[in-house]
Amino acid sequence: SSRLVSSRRSSSSSARVDVLHMPRVARRRDGDAPEPPPRRRVQVVVLGDFGRSPRMQYHAISLASSANLSVDVVAYAGTAARIEVTSHPNVTMRLIAPPPAWTRTRSRLVPLRVVALAMRVAFQVRSIHWS
Repeated sequence: SSRLVSSRRSSSSSARVDVLHMPRVARRRDGDAPEPPPRRRVQVVVLGDFGRSPRMQYHAISLASSANLSVDVVAYAGTAARIEVTSHPNVTMRLIAPPPAWTRTRSRLVPLRVVALAMRVAFQVRSIHWS
């Protein structure tokens, strides 16, 4: 299931054309019909309330419908997303908890603010990794 890319140069110009060679579609053992290739999967990561982001919801729907991809949406739990997103068969919602409120400090003490921001990033990385 590997892809090979070959390069060709046109004789009339210095343009380079890359050709992607796709592997042949596997046939079932009984020989009836070819098995469909596995659907490619993408992730849409939103470090915010997905329900309040119509642009990101549109991106998820567009990738799932137009590009025919399986889409995993990783976002904070919050406002409900549009019905078109939640009911789409190619879209899976993976909701994560938002960072603790104390990491959103607006303290004027720079060391305290740096520690809070570092803890916020660590919390986000941990949440995304285990979602």
